[in-house]
Amino acid sequence: MEKINYNIGLIGAGRVGRALALRLNQVGYRISLIMDCYLENAKQVAKQLPNSCIISEMGNWPLLDVLLLTVPDDQIPTVAQNLCNSTVDLTNTVVAHTSGATTSQVLIPLKAKGAIVASLHPIQTFSGIEDEANKITGTYFGIEGEEKAVTILTELVQRMKGIPLVISPETKPVYHAACVFASNYVVVLMALAEELLKKLNINLQKPWKILLPLLQGVVKNMHHQDPSKALTGPILRGDVKTVQAHLQALAQESPLLVQIYRELALQALDISEQSHPELQTKYKRLKEILQTSICEKVQQ
Repeated sequence: MEKINYNIGLIGAGRVGRALALRLNQVGYRISLIMDCYLENAKQVAKQLPNSCIISEMGNWPLLDVLLLTVPDDQIPTVAQNLCNSTVDLTNTVVAHTSGATTSQVLIPLKAKGAIVASLHPIQTFSGIEDEANKITGTYFGIEGEEKAVTILTELVQRMKGIPLVISPETKPVYHAACVFASNYVVVLMALAEELLKKLNINLQKPWKILLPLLQGVVKNMHHQDPSKALTGPILRGDVKTVQAHLQALAQESPLLVQIYRELALQALDISEQSHPELQTKYKRLKEILQTSICEKVQQ
C-alpha cells in the first residue's frame, strides 16, 4: 500500500473520528495524533493505528498537514478557541470539522494561527461497530471552506474511495436538512409505523423488524431509479378507497398521525402526477380528500 506523506491529527475519538482514522490509515495516511478528553477513547482507536501519539490535552504537537475536529457540534467553538489559546503550531494546517450543520466560519479565528479552514461532513451514519471504516467507501462527503483546504480534502476523500461534494456555506443549512430528511426522519417514520403495528397485538418483541425487508426494498429501488420512479403504493395507483380507509383508521388512533399521513400523501401525489398524467381524475379526487379537514375526512 502506498504511504502518503501527510501527518493527520484528530481531536475527538468517538464514532466519526474512529471511522475516519481507521479508513485514512487503511489507504496509506499517517495518523500522527489522536486527542480526546477521555483518554481511554483515544487508546481504543490507537490500538489499530501504528505510531500514533495519544494525548488528552493540547501542547507541543508535531506539525500537522490536516487536523480533523471530530467532536459534537456544540463543542466545535470551544475546541477552536482552545486551539487559538494554545501553543499548537497550525501554520499551513488544514483544520476541518465534521459537522453537517455548521459551516467553516466557526473556525475563522484559527486563521490567525496560520490554519486553512474548512468543513468535511460524511453523509453517513456511524454506530461504533468494528467495520464502520468500510462504510466510507462510496459515501459522499460535503466539503466547504477555503479553496486550498477544499482541494486537499477532496483528494483525501477520493483516496478513501469516498465521493466529494463541494458546497457553499450559504447552502449548508438546506444541505443538512436534506440529510436529516433522508436519515433521522426515516427512523421517526419507522417508529410511527411500529406504534401502529403494536395495535395488531403481534407477538413480537421488535415489531419494526416486520417492516425492514420493505424498507430495504425501497432503498434497493432507489439505487436504480430516482424517487419519481421508485414510488409505489395507493397514492401512485390513485386508490381512493384505500386512502379513505387509512384516514378513517388513523383518526381513531391520533389526529397527529392523520396530519402526518395527509402531508406525506400530498407530497406523494405531487410526484405521482408528474409520472402518471393518465390518472389525473383519480388524483384530483385524492387531493380533494387530503385537503379537506380531518373531521370531513372521517365522515367520508
